[in-house]
Amino acid sequence: MKRLLRQHGVAAIIGDTSMILALASAAPSADARPWKSTPAMLAQDYGQIIDSRPNHQLVMLWWLPSPMEESKAGKEILDKYVVVGITDAQVSNEGVFSFSPITTLSATVNGQPLHLLTAADTPPSVAGFLTIMQTGMTRAAGQIGAGLHWFAFDAGSFRACGSGELAIPYSGEVYTFDAPIPGCPK
Repeated sequence: MKRLLRQHGVAAIIGDTSMILALASAAPSADARPWKSTPAMLAQDYGQIIDSRPNHQLVMLWWLPSPMEESKAGKEILDKYVVVGITDAQVSNEGVFSFSPITTLSATVNGQPLHLLTAADTPPSVAGFLTIMQTGMTRAAGQIGAGLHWFAFDAGSFRACGSGELAIPYSGEVYTFDAPIPGCPK
């Protein structure tokens, strides 16, 4: 597993994200500024949305844009596919999370739907990447990581450092990301 994490370059993502998850669940309205940001850090930060809703509901969405990835194999996957993780949690007064099952998700680029990969048409490299992310996040972030659901879409011509708007509708909200994103070469 460690070799796979290093190969795909997601070990740092999991560590950084688990810290962000811990802070977000403790104080969802608090913001922090990155210190000595790198392009990869800026891209990672931009790809995260934390939506604190009424009645202790917390929706967290992660788009994994390719500029945040350091490995060549990982960059290739994230350039060819839009990879999104999402969790919808209800947080009790005691800090216990319960999660809504999320079985499907949709995404558009500039209003045009992206193809959601199914088990039958997911390439082995993408399936492995999603497995690594799920396993790593579960280990790093406990119940929050276990409540995360991962989806991959065929990106078509959309690229994080290109142009366009990625939109992901979920539960009455549309979460958007504008490309080019922070962290892209100028």
